[in-house]
Amino acid sequence: MATPAEKESFSSIILKKTKEHGVNVIEAIMDHCETTGIEIEVAATLLNEELYQKMEKQAKVSNLLKKDLPPPVPVKKKKGKKK
Repeated sequence: MATPAEKESFSSIILKKTKEHGVNVIEAIMDHCETTGIEIEVAATLLNEELYQKMEKQAKVSNLLKKDLPPPVPVKKKKGKKK
């Protein structure tokens, strides 16, 4: 399990990459994993709430995640004539 200090360090690195290189959080994480050799699964444990929310928002905008949908409207059954 990642410590809060490790999560904070990872977060600052990723946010710095997004600002310096003009990429989104997902791309910054993938780039960081490639250059450092960190597995994506390990990077997932290093996400803090801020990064997670930004990544989720960007994934929804890019249609990588389903957008929040309103609750389904109940369908009323029509009463038909019995034969």
